[in-house]
Parts: sequence; C-alpha cells; structure tokens
Amino acid sequence: MKLSKNILLLASLLPTIANAAFPSGQWTASSYILSTGAAYSTVGICIKPDGSWYGTSVPSSGHWVTKGDNIYLNGNLSTGYNESGVLIRINSSLLTGHWQEWLDDGSANIYLTEKWSSKSASCLPAA
Repeated sequence: MKLSKNILLLASLLPTIANAAFPSGQWTASSYILSTGAAYSTVGICIKPDGSWYGTSVPSSGHWVTKGDNIYLNGNLSTGYNESGVLIRINSSLLTGHWQEWLDDGSANIYLTEKWSSKSASCLPAA
C-alpha cells in the first residue's frame, strides 16, 4: 500500500518536475539563419514556471514543455508570424537548438539555429 501511494505521489508531481527543469527567468535568444549562419536577431524572452513565455524586447508569447534535456516551445509574434522550436540544455544557463518562423499564407518560412543564454531569475516586463 505504501509503495502504491508513493507511485501515485510521484506521478502527480511529474508535470511539475518536467517544467521545473527549464529555469524560469530572463533569457537572451540569439538566432542565426540556418543556411548561411548570418545573424538574424537577438531578443529577450521571459520563461515563466507555469509553462508559458513572453517576449521582453519584441511582442510575442507562447508555451513550452520539456522532455529530458529537450525544451519544446511554440508561440506567435505580434507581426503575424508563428514560431516553434526545440532547444537542448547544454547547462543551466545555455541552450542551443533550432527554431522556425512562418506566416500562415506561406509567404515566409525562416529556419534558424538558436543560442539562448540565461540572464537573471527575474524577468523584464512584456514588450
């Protein structure tokens, strides 16, 4: 009986444990064009512990989840672009991965590589 109670307790905590793996706070996201390596943008992102995020330098917002060392994000920019990506944890203050931005009408589709650096535990206000 005690073992089954512990298993139930652990199962109830798994979503919290998974989301807790992505340190909340202020991050700087540097993006580079996948095909050329040219710099594309550098923006501020606030990661909230509730599984959401928002832009602190460009109006944008979305959601995130983790699985292992992978962090999956999606969202929208105020300019109408959709965005989605996966980041891999290098350590607690550095993430790297791939990102995509696109317009629903198909007129734009941008593939990027990412480097995210943790800046502080507290966030700037939304842009």
